[in-house]
Amino acid sequence: MTRPLGIAVAGLGRRGLFHLERLLLRDDCKVVVGCDPLAAARERATGLVPHCVDSFAEVLRDPKVDVVWIAVTSHRQFALARQALLANRDVVVETPVADRDDECQELHRLAISRGKSIVPLLPRRFDEDFRAVEGVVTSGDIGPLWSIERTVWQLGPTDRELESDAGDSVRNALLRVFGLVDQVLRLAGGLPTEVWCRLRSHPGAAQVLAGLQLQLNYHSGPTIWLNYAWSTPAVLDTGWRIQGAAGSFVDGVMSTATASGELIDVPRTPPELDPSAFHNAVFPRIRCGPGREVKWHDGGEARWIWR
Repeated sequence: MTRPLGIAVAGLGRRGLFHLERLLLRDDCKVVVGCDPLAAARERATGLVPHCVDSFAEVLRDPKVDVVWIAVTSHRQFALARQALLANRDVVVETPVADRDDECQELHRLAISRGKSIVPLLPRRFDEDFRAVEGVVTSGDIGPLWSIERTVWQLGPTDRELESDAGDSVRNALLRVFGLVDQVLRLAGGLPTEVWCRLRSHPGAAQVLAGLQLQLNYHSGPTIWLNYAWSTPAVLDTGWRIQGAAGSFVDGVMSTATASGELIDVPRTPPELDPSAFHNAVFPRIRCGPGREVKWHDGGEARWIWR
């Protein structure tokens, strides 16, 4: 009988624990060690793995480790992935694999030369809402795609996140939207012929981005529109809206959260309803950032959502 794969999880923060808990549900692998330089992170993983260490070199010396699962901040991923490949371990790493294209190419060449695998982790491909819409598209029920739209709003970042984003704002913005872009590329079946992007600054820090709008055009395919923002007056997700030559698909209803954090559904505006009446009815109910009331004009720019 083949023994389960021995896995080491490098990085025991929120993402690392997320992956660790799901790996523990599988029978074909076994988490043998966790690694994090922070004592508090190692403490949180106590009882989930046989033991935790603070040294990545110690992980690579463990003969029971077949695969290294890397769940650290993006600027540390390249170094850890390279060390693991040099130690003849297979690697699973969150996207982006590295900060620069040449680093990605180096890891690819190194994996080939060592006869090992480096697998980019794309967990958003397994979201239930995405798998549902992907099934509709691949079934052909709505015909060739004409358009794909989605809007995601999140509350503003913390002061610490703002300070971090100021160093490389564009890169951090692209990291936030990466999973959503990967989803739409799968739905469209490949890379677009044109990409248009509009960046939006944070109202309290002009050097920091607060959102972006993307339009992806295909020569003989759909037009894709994404609106992703993380310094908005309220939480909102419109879900997927897809139009095909033979029909359309709308992923349920929009969702938001109340001031207490309760998730609620937002009904779509009937065509005959004045958009201002809809905003006035909905926006007072939804959750807003600290110290801010949600006014209708704050959401005015998103009126196209309910057109």
